[in-house]
Amino acid sequence: MRIAIVQAGLSAGGTERVVSLLAGDRCKRGDEVHVFAFVQADEESYFPLHPDAVVHRLVENDASRFLRIGFIRSFKRVL
Repeated sequence: MRIAIVQAGLSAGGTERVVSLLAGDRCKRGDEVHVFAFVQADEESYFPLHPDAVVHRLVENDASRFLRIGFIRSFKRVL
């Protein structure tokens, strides 16, 4: 199974910890896990991610902040 997880960043928060645990568990079960995170260009993950988890860094700059707000609003409408 392919799984995509979208999160705000890779810092030291509760959501980031849960994502690292979830991604690790699903990778161990043989799933293909992709983590999409809005980050600064040089930001690294605070919590270790499974080596098989693919991290897609959605680099944040001044222009992309507006895209992020639009993405979040659109995502809320889907829920």
